[in-house]
Amino acid sequence: MFCWGCVIPYLLLPGLLSTQADANSFSIDNWVLDIRVDDSIDRVRSVLFGPSPSPFQSSHQVVRSPSQATSYYDFSWTPDTASFLVAASHVAFDGNGGTRSASTGNIYLTPSVDLLLTATGTYAYDLPGWDMDVRYAFVAYDGSFGSRFSQSLGDFTFKGPTSGNFTISKSGILPAGEVSILNYTIYVDGFDSTGLLATGSGDILFTLQPVPEPSTIVLVIATTLLSRRRSRIRIRCNNS
Repeated sequence: MFCWGCVIPYLLLPGLLSTQADANSFSIDNWVLDIRVDDSIDRVRSVLFGPSPSPFQSSHQVVRSPSQATSYYDFSWTPDTASFLVAASHVAFDGNGGTRSASTGNIYLTPSVDLLLTATGTYAYDLPGWDMDVRYAFVAYDGSFGSRFSQSLGDFTFKGPTSGNFTISKSGILPAGEVSILNYTIYVDGFDSTGLLATGSGDILFTLQPVPEPSTIVLVIATTLLSRRRSRIRIRCNNS
C-alpha cells in the first residue's frame, strides 16, 4: 500500500531547509590597524589601511629595542559573513621614563541587515615589575563613537609582579542601516626604571553573521518536528 505520509515530509523539507541570508548583508568601509612603541624619547609606529580584497593576510612589526610590537591579521568575508582575526605580541621596556607596546585598530562597516557580532580571544601577560599594567579590550561603536557594547580587562597599574590570562567573550547586535566600528586595544606598559620587560601575547577574533529572522527560526523548528514525524511515519509504513 502506497503511503503518502512517507512522501509529504520529503516534499516539504527542501523548502524549509532553504534559509539563505540576504545577499550583501554588509559593506566593509575601511579599517585602520595600528601598532606602536611609545616612550619619552620617541615613537615607532606602523599603520595599515583598508579594505583590501578578501581574504586579507598580513603582518607588521615595530622595534625600539628592547621593546617591540607585532601584529598578524587574517581577515576574510563573503556577502553574508565575516571573520577578522588579530594576533598580537608585545614587549615593553620598563625604562626611558615609561614605555608602551600597543596594537589598536578600528574596522568600519555598514550592515544592510541586523548582524550578530561575536568577539572572542585570550591574552597572556607577564608583568615582572612593580609599576606596570596591561589592557585587553574591545568596543563596538556607532558611527559617532558611542558605545554599543564592550568588554575591557586590565588597566591601570597592577602593582606587580603579576602574570595571568585574560579571556574575552562577548556578543551583540549591530543594527541595519547604521555605521558600526569594531575597535580593539591591546597593550602592556612599564612606568618605572627597573630595566625589566613587560610582555604579552594573544589574539582577538570578530565574527559577523546575519541575525536569523523570526520566520527562519520558525522554519528551523518546523524542520526538526517534521524530521521526527517522518521517522515515526516511516516506521508505521514499514509495519503496515
